[in-house]
Amino acid sequence: MPRFGADTTSELEKENASAGINNNDSTGGGKTLNTSIRSAYSGADITPVYQLSSGSRIVMYYNGGGDNYIGSDTRLAMAPQFGNHVKIHTSGSWSPDSY
Repeated sequence: MPRFGADTTSELEKENASAGINNNDSTGGGKTLNTSIRSAYSGADITPVYQLSSGSRIVMYYNGGGDNYIGSDTRLAMAPQFGNHVKIHTSGSWSPDSY
């Protein structure tokens, strides 16, 4: 993770109306990250921004419902919280669909 700004994953296509999932295995220094799912086309957030702590699993609900984004390419965005001034290593997995 960069010290400032967000980093995004490669694209994954949303296949159904379910919520997204973010499984965090670990985040260096026990830092909390801000995370959202974005449209790969526009770069806009299509979920609220969630706080992701080390080792947590969060369900990410889509703005207006997941059925609005079926067939869309998505990316997971993650950013350090305000006031962080160091690079952060994080690992885990995510999916734009929970089933």
